[in-house]
Amino acid sequence: METVKAEMTRRVAFVTEEDDLVQAYDSMQALRIQHVPVVREGKVVGILSDRDVLLHAHKRHGKIEVRTTKVREAMVTDVAVCSPTTSIGSAVDLMLERHIHCLPVINQDQSLVGIITTTDLLRLLRDREWRVELPIPFRFEKPSFLMGLAA
Repeated sequence: METVKAEMTRRVAFVTEEDDLVQAYDSMQALRIQHVPVVREGKVVGILSDRDVLLHAHKRHGKIEVRTTKVREAMVTDVAVCSPTTSIGSAVDLMLERHIHCLPVINQDQSLVGIITTTDLLRLLRDREWRVELPIPFRFEKPSFLMGLAA
């Protein structure tokens, strides 16, 4: 059985509840990540996604601005987590069931040790060289309702 430990990201960016939401979002943008665990004394207490940040934004002079606030005001506290020994299949099932794109990985004392994301799972598929083989050569044909439109 393949486990989360083999595929998880070990160097995890995280924020604290007291961090400034705008700075947390700027860091997420710089790291090109969509979600970040929120920790208190090394233990996961929430998760912050770019969507959570945008829910705390407003439009001003035609631009979207995020109110200056603390991470604790925007984070989600009902966090699904897994352990390094969780099977890949169980992690995928949990992500599908909860409609989420990441699971913080915690050890026995509840400390953050990694994160498994949909990107990690896609890399696993790619590395296995999974591919669909069609019985006949595939050719794209424009649907009939688009026939009169320019390409």
